Amino acid sequence: MLIYEDTKKGFQEDILNDKIVEEIKKGFKQKGQGVDNENEICSWRNSFRFMHTVLSESDVPEDAGVAIELNIPTTNKRVDFMLSGYDENGDGEVVVVELKQWEADSTEKVEGVNDLVKTYVGNGVRETAHPSYQAWSYSQLIKDFNLTVRKENIDIDPLAYLHNFDEEHREILENELYQEYTEKAPIYLKGDAKKLRNYLENQISEGDNRKNIYKINDGEIKPSKSLQDSLIGMLESKDEFTLIDTQKVVFEKAVQFAKKSQEDDQKIHGRT
Repeated sequence: MLIYEDTKKGFQEDILNDKIVEEIKKGFKQKGQGVDNENEICSWRNSFRFMHTVLSESDVPEDAGVAIELNIPTTNKRVDFMLSGYDENGDGEVVVVELKQWEADSTEKVEGVNDLVKTYVGNGVRETAHPSYQAWSYSQLIKDFNLTVRKENIDIDPLAYLHNFDEEHREILENELYQEYTEKAPIYLKGDAKKLRNYLENQISEGDNRKNIYKINDGEIKPSKSLQDSLIGMLESKDEFTLIDTQKVVFEKAVQFAKKSQEDDQKIHGRT
């Protein structure tokens, strides 16, 4: 399900004319859904202005596709922002952008876990998926479940943009603990607008007028792995399923509890 789609030029005009929130609301209404979450509306108004700044005066083609709030197959999660086109070789290219309004003073590492952080979300400080893991997991689910993406070799590149997060605190999110995912989905922070602009210019050389976005939205949904193979992989402790957001938090908590229970059990038996 696609809530908002346009070209880079159209998106820029909607921002300049203060119409972006109105257009997104209209998209939800057309899909039979209402929007009454003021925090979400505020995030659209703020974060998309930063994307407008990144794209302004860039060499990203005017007819590159833009998608906002595209639903991820088999989930109720949505991608914040997508930019589509073709790379220098003429291959389909889509950049998945996870936008966060996080600030450094309320964010800290979760020691010993390479894909969770603790920050202020949902009116409280709690553990949640690291932005790079979140962006990567969204792109991975699209690849895993969208047959059209796989057949046509559409490249999907994830990244996270935390436009309010001070660069001096980069180490909180970009360190060895999270390296596995920051390498797959790089992080851009406050002051990184030019770096992000350069990245997008390198990824998309030619516009597609939203064609690759439509291919993702309308593509055939078919898992890339059989359920049997995935179940076997789970039994062998392989990472067969991509967990997202709260699923990942619950999973990591379960692992921690299981390890602690095992350690406590060993201590008890060790004394007897």
